[in-house]
Amino acid sequence: MDPKELSEYRGKLWNDLFSGIIPDRVPIEFWVSTETYAEYAGLPIGKTLWTQEGVEEAYMKMASQMKADTLPKNSSAPPIFSTMSGCRGQVMGSSGFMQHPEIHCMEPEEYDEYIDSPYDFILGKVIPRLYGAMTDEDPARWMAVFYMATVAKNQVMAKYGQIWGKVSQKLGFYSMPGYYASRSLAPMDLLSDYIRGFTGISMDIRRHGDKVAAAAMANVPMLVKYAKPAVKSHLGSAWMPGHMPTFMRPKDFEKCYHPSFSKLIHATAENGQAFKIFCEDNWTRYLDYLQDLPQGTRLVVEKGDPKEWKDKLGDKMILTGFYPIMLLKSGTKEQCVDKAKELVDILAPGGNYYFGFDKTIITLNSIVPENLFAVCDYVAENTKYANAGEKSFKLNTEDTIHKCLDTIPEFKAKYYKGKEDYMQGDYILPDCKEIMASQAAAQEDAFFKLILGNI
Repeated sequence: MDPKELSEYRGKLWNDLFSGIIPDRVPIEFWVSTETYAEYAGLPIGKTLWTQEGVEEAYMKMASQMKADTLPKNSSAPPIFSTMSGCRGQVMGSSGFMQHPEIHCMEPEEYDEYIDSPYDFILGKVIPRLYGAMTDEDPARWMAVFYMATVAKNQVMAKYGQIWGKVSQKLGFYSMPGYYASRSLAPMDLLSDYIRGFTGISMDIRRHGDKVAAAAMANVPMLVKYAKPAVKSHLGSAWMPGHMPTFMRPKDFEKCYHPSFSKLIHATAENGQAFKIFCEDNWTRYLDYLQDLPQGTRLVVEKGDPKEWKDKLGDKMILTGFYPIMLLKSGTKEQCVDKAKELVDILAPGGNYYFGFDKTIITLNSIVPENLFAVCDYVAENTKYANAGEKSFKLNTEDTIHKCLDTIPEFKAKYYKGKEDYMQGDYILPDCKEIMASQAAAQEDAFFKLILGNI
């Protein structure tokens, strides 16, 4: 097939999968960092992340050997942003790789203030504490620095987007329109990252469990808004990394994590958007909770018995993951292919599965490239379905959604103005009021997503 035909074929695989139809064969998607591509092409990591010089050629060199159905990529945090803003949570190491030291930006005694208005607290206190450039006493200067850092970051990401688009077009990868995608965070994971940090939230669960649960639930209106895509589509999903459950006792998960987590996912499904959840480490003890999520939820599983997950969730959820990338480093080519065959034999029957690894390939040293290429070849060439076109979902998806949007308060904050707020102003041209309010609200929402995307 030529690249255009190949892209169309691959697009139909995803369209069928996400429509509850068994596709022609098992689709393939996984993530590879820009640093890995740079290493494979012999480029210096640090300089490459700063300049993007040679990145397109590096992607072409490695991606042309991987029979995935979407371009294997994973954007790195542009160092220009973290450097200019003084971000304490993203620091480039001497090797050129971005590192993420544990920090916190809220104290335990501030929970009540946070619960009262999470967005106002984040914008007013977390952001200034997270970004060192904002400690300057002159607010004009730190506003300018944050603006410049953001513009620089957007320019870099636009450059990556152009590179990925060119490579995908040349090699026939399917590219889902970006406006179908969104992201969000599990309400308690938002607290556990830069706001309280892993150590802080672990102590808080035991000492202030009620506060943690209340703060997580207070995050829901904000995160439901954050999860909305620009355009709804069954192809899109809201990306959510799930950090904390594997480190929690079941009773703490049930109290502090699950209520807000479940409400966010069901509300987002009610809004017409599925979630794609990275079940970090081992979520097996929470399988019964996952069974209650809306049909079509996508689960990227790091660890667990694939047969148990398939038996409990395979008719309802879309599964991927399980394949340990460490095997691509330690195993022979035959062992690596055998592992892929084992997972496909367990997870592929009946559909609702696409092939992927247990985590992102971060460094070239974490794999043997030839093993990766051999695994991709095997899955692409040996996983055709004899019953392609049959239904894979067993239920009516709408019946699996717990309708809860009307129980979630409307998102409001002192530092956020919606369209209705802008409509209250006086305008020289009254017939343009609607236009102005809509345009201003769109910029307000872009800033809202910028803030949540940087914590």
